[in-house]
Amino acid sequence: IGPWHKDIFDILDIRKKTGDETLRARDLFSALWIPDNFMRAIENNTDWYLFCPNDIKQAGLKPFYEIYGQEYETEYDKAVALGLGTKIKAHELWLKILESQIESGMPYMCFKDSANEKSNQKNFGMIHSSNLCAEIMEVTDAHTTAICTLTSVPVQKYVVDNKYDFDDLGRVVRSITKSLNIAIDVNDYSTVEGRKGGLEQRALGIGIQGLADVFAMLKLPFTSIEARILNKNIFECIYYNALRQSCDSAKETGLKYDHYEGSPISKGIFQFEMWGLKADELSGMFDWQKLKK
Repeated sequence: IGPWHKDIFDILDIRKKTGDETLRARDLFSALWIPDNFMRAIENNTDWYLFCPNDIKQAGLKPFYEIYGQEYETEYDKAVALGLGTKIKAHELWLKILESQIESGMPYMCFKDSANEKSNQKNFGMIHSSNLCAEIMEVTDAHTTAICTLTSVPVQKYVVDNKYDFDDLGRVVRSITKSLNIAIDVNDYSTVEGRKGGLEQRALGIGIQGLADVFAMLKLPFTSIEARILNKNIFECIYYNALRQSCDSAKETGLKYDHYEGSPISKGIFQFEMWGLKADELSGMFDWQKLKK
């Protein structure tokens, strides 16, 4: 739910241990789909407005849940000017969110504008939500269920002689990328919409486990600069080698996924560049310019 929704306070109470049982749903996992203008309102301690989606529709405005970024902010400002919203202080809602998280562990915090502005899928659709644990965000619609074929790498396995073996990690990631791509084709999809999403988008997810073990084995304090750099380097290694293998597989087969043309990666824009980083600010272990070419 967006923090602009008039029912937001009720949703924040839905998992609480106390209160009217008819207003609780403790087996649901709630999440906020947060736009940038809400975070700015908190930062600046300004007013915030809550809206009924039906009022937005009746006023002829674009539904807030179907737009993001500047387009959304323009429609939000129009709704405020039309007097459709109920005014509160942004801090009032923020404190309620913190209270809910402390008491119930929910809601998850997902950031709508970053998810969409920095998506490699933004050339063909909008991301409306995440999966249950909020680590996967993909385009889905009435005809397509987004599918992420994923696995997890035990990163502690690559600590060798008190050093980190990025070469071996990269080798395994390339192998995983090939395997997951095969899994997309042979998977037994439970719905037509899921099969469509899996085969058209061909989304792969490569996560990690055992990072705390890595720091312990290398005797690095978890909050140290060295641990932070190693964390980033591990993920850079995974990202580079996944893209390297994806590129090599495309060259070998002559195939590309359905929505490749027009995507950021088709223009040579890597994920870290969408966050304002340049290749020369990374570890220097990988030839990003060659991969871009």
